[in-house]
This record gives sequence, C-alpha cells and structure tokens, in this order.
Amino acid sequence: MAQQQRGISKIRRSTSRALYVWLVTVLVISTYPSAFIPAIHIRFSDLLAHFILYAVTGSLFYVVFKESRFGFLSKSPALLAVGLAALYGFGMEVAQFYLPTRSFSLADSAANTLGAAVAVSTLVYLTRSNKIPSGTGGE
Repeated sequence: MAQQQRGISKIRRSTSRALYVWLVTVLVISTYPSAFIPAIHIRFSDLLAHFILYAVTGSLFYVVFKESRFGFLSKSPALLAVGLAALYGFGMEVAQFYLPTRSFSLADSAANTLGAAVAVSTLVYLTRSNKIPSGTGGE
C-alpha cells in the first residue's frame, strides 16, 4: 500500500510539473513577437491553434485537480479546469493587448475556452464510461 501511495504521489508531481511547464510554454508562445511566428495561410488556423493549446491546458488542469489531495480542488475539477484555462487564456489576450506586435482578440479567447471545455468534457465522458482508467480523471 505504501509503495502504491508513493507511485501515486510521483504521478501527481509529474502531472503538476507538466502543467507548470505547459503554462510557461503557452506564456512564451503568447508573448513572442508575431513577426517571428511563421504565418500559416489556412483559414481559421489561428483559432484552431488556440483551440488545441487550450484543450491541452484544460486537460492538464483537470487531471491535476482531479488527482489533488486538496478537497476543494477535487470537488468540481471539470468546472475549475475549464474556468482556470479560460481565465489564463483571457489573461494572455489582455497581455497581448499591451504588446506592440500582438493584439487582443475575443475570438481567440472564445477558442481558448471552447478548446478547454471540449477536451475536459471528453475526458469526463471517457472516464465515466470506463473507456480510460479512472485514475486519469472523471468526476
């Protein structure tokens, strides 16, 4: 039992570290001068990129909160994960408003929120229907 607890603690720490690294990565990508970001000339590619980045963000928040030892975090991990991912995304958009080479976009913020919501909803569905192990999430 003690061995299993140490293994779970290791997984918690690894997931938390992955979340921190991911958040810093999103911060760097979001604040990097747009002149250095390669242009992709596909319609809605920017919104798709936001959707994917925040799908990962929401998923990581969800797994960290679901596996948290703190009761207040694990009570509503899906709602908390989507809310924090959306808030983080909105914060990045506000930061871009003040950067000379970037711009604020409500559409990007909506794509961030939608990406987090779809990914977290999918995780909740898959864990509740036992398609993935419950140790990965589920409410």
